[in-house]
Amino acid sequence: MIIPFEILQQHPELTDSMQFVIPGKDLREFGEHIARSVIAGVVKDEKPDDTLLSSEQTCQYLGISKPTLWAMDNRGDTNPIRLGNSKKYRLCDLRDMIKSKEFGRNK
Repeated sequence: MIIPFEILQQHPELTDSMQFVIPGKDLREFGEHIARSVIAGVVKDEKPDDTLLSSEQTCQYLGISKPTLWAMDNRGDTNPIRLGNSKKYRLCDLRDMIKSKEFGRNK
């Protein structure tokens, strides 16, 4: 049964019991499209920022563990600033890294 979109907009309660069949390929492509759109929007809308983040804050921002951050440091993927015994990471550098690598996809 096909219900026109206008009807669904006027009566959103009709969608409460609807079931959809979406092929896996279409769902994956949709998810990748949404992820690219969100990443592009976040990177595009943010202004350069020299805010310094701790290692913990950097891990949280990137969604990675400390060992992964250390490995990225050793590979030269990041450019930490040493302040005494601690490392700090520029927020603008992290954003540039995300933008250039598109989360690990070199294009």
